[in-house]
Amino acid sequence: MSKHRSGRFAVLDRVVAFAGGRPLMDIAAILTLVCLALPQAATFIRNVGPYTVPDPDLHTTTAYALATGQSFNSTRMVTDSWGNVNKRLVISGDERYLTGQLPYNKSLGDIIGNPLQMDETIVAQRNQLSESGKTITAYPRATQYMFVAYVPQAIGLDIGWSLGKSPYTTLQIARLCNFIFYLALGITSIALIPQCKWLATVILSLPASIFAASSLMTDGTFLAMSMLAVALILRIRERDVCVNMSSLVALCLVFGFLIFGKILYASAALLVLVFPSRVMSPRMKIRFVCCMAFFSFVYLIWGYVYSGGFFNVNYGVNREYAAHHILKTVVLVCNNIVFMPQTLVTSDIYSIGSVGLIICVWLVTHFYTRSSARQAYSPREWISRYRYALASMISIGLSLVATVLFVALTWNDLEHTRAFGPLLGIQGRYILPLLPLLAPMIPSRKCD
Repeated sequence: MSKHRSGRFAVLDRVVAFAGGRPLMDIAAILTLVCLALPQAATFIRNVGPYTVPDPDLHTTTAYALATGQSFNSTRMVTDSWGNVNKRLVISGDERYLTGQLPYNKSLGDIIGNPLQMDETIVAQRNQLSESGKTITAYPRATQYMFVAYVPQAIGLDIGWSLGKSPYTTLQIARLCNFIFYLALGITSIALIPQCKWLATVILSLPASIFAASSLMTDGTFLAMSMLAVALILRIRERDVCVNMSSLVALCLVFGFLIFGKILYASAALLVLVFPSRVMSPRMKIRFVCCMAFFSFVYLIWGYVYSGGFFNVNYGVNREYAAHHILKTVVLVCNNIVFMPQTLVTSDIYSIGSVGLIICVWLVTHFYTRSSARQAYSPREWISRYRYALASMISIGLSLVATVLFVALTWNDLEHTRAFGPLLGIQGRYILPLLPLLAPMIPSRKCD
């Protein structure tokens, strides 16, 4: 018999070899993610129109600009109704992709509240996208986020155009590519993470996570990248060997993507800096910090030249007011962080079922992995042993403060908002990429 089997059997051999080389827990967790994610994604793509997302004008136009090679076009200064002067990318192309998305803007909680119900606007979207479109020049908010986060969607658009598909089908292909990229990152994360595999599976398969991943949004990609970053960190922690150059490059690339995508989610890089010296030498940490500084510098330069956000108030007036009323601003931000679970209890990830499931899986994993030995630690030993949990809590805290402060400055009239009052614009999808930081809070079996 020939040593080389036919092509179809060779593929099967590779699959079997991969499965045979993985622990049973890896295979079970990966299969669970796939079995939970595929039907949810299929339902969302089938039942919900491509424009039925939060900020559809942002996501569609940013992906379109990247797919057509216009991400570095010139910008135009536009003054909004609140008096803010924003940069807007000048894009020329099919008007069906560049205009008409705002009427379908909807919050994530409202969309996934009844996923089996057909989107009532899906017929209108089909009709709008089936009409003949002319070439126009538009100035959309296509630079609120850096274009790097929209690579999967842009690839999907190019595939649809190359196949000669209609705009509606092309947008659906872009959603499918976004989901495939998310699923690939999720499977990689579960394969890498040494413990908390089921916690990762639950977080990645939440309805809010899957909808974000199967839409034109970038929130799913941010979640998957955050999970991959945590998986790499926990794998290095568990192996307890000195970080080599390949591991450093992997960490830098993942955190570089988070910086380019949404810099506040890169606060998880703090976990890299708490590696003990036997795991990551001071020289390696300096290299990592230098890489992060370089990526941040590039992001700031890009933001200075291109970035243009969206504001629901006069940002300049709010910023000046916050600077003169620091105590009120601090109280307002802290109060909304404390009551955030209650605020979001009926939407997005903070549904009772999702929260209960995450808590149960976290507790089971914690009690399963904790050491049975009872030891007394000095304060210094205690900090050393729980360094990753402390770093995770600090990272979550920094990201929450940055998120809530940003929402306060861009969506709320601070002068007429009570110090102990609620803020408008806080959404659960902002918290999704922070959920992977629950995993490092579970201590390793090994003492640091």
